[in-house]
Amino acid sequence: MVEVNLCQWKRGIYVGAVEYDESSQAYAMNIGVPIRDPKNQNVIGCYANTSIFPFSCRHLPMWKVGEAGGVTLIDKANHSLFI
Repeated sequence: MVEVNLCQWKRGIYVGAVEYDESSQAYAMNIGVPIRDPKNQNVIGCYANTSIFPFSCRHLPMWKVGEAGGVTLIDKANHSLFI
């Protein structure tokens, strides 16, 4: 899995680009978080997950920013994924 290798290489959190997944007909994003050995903090593994939208966005409409605020989720190309 590419995300695991990137997670170990960067020794940090990997957040992939949002892409359209044909099989689920939804937008998805890969996330990887390193699992560290508590004795020496070396990376010994990686937790990888795929977050599918709009399911992960179900709480966005509940966010309130002032009286007329709102939330828009965009990808790195500035395409709106959730309004």
